Amino acid sequence: MNEETSENIESLLATERQTAILAKEIAGRIIPNNNNMANAFFFDAARQIIKGLITAFMLTRPNWTIKDIIQTARSKDKLKFTLLKTEETKYLIETYFVDEKLFDDIFTVIQSELKEY
Repeated sequence: MNEETSENIESLLATERQTAILAKEIAGRIIPNNNNMANAFFFDAARQIIKGLITAFMLTRPNWTIKDIIQTARSKDKLKFTLLKTEETKYLIETYFVDEKLFDDIFTVIQSELKEY
């Protein structure tokens, strides 16, 4: 591997790490940790979905805003459509959207936390 290829790979990895870190940070501010252990799964799942949404926006829409995230997260259909756009976020559909009752419970958490915005 030549030096230029090595630098390009390092640059791509750094960008991917920065994207993941930024998405996690923003998602954590939108859906903060809940100290109620009984609901921890639903808050963690909601945070993962919001993190995925942010990641999808970062990868597909260079000029996204928090308003875009909030508006998309308020609609089940828009949320699913956006997560299906990237290979990096499609897994969230299989993980959380297949069981309708499960997703409804997670979506309730998302909506509850979004009322602040």
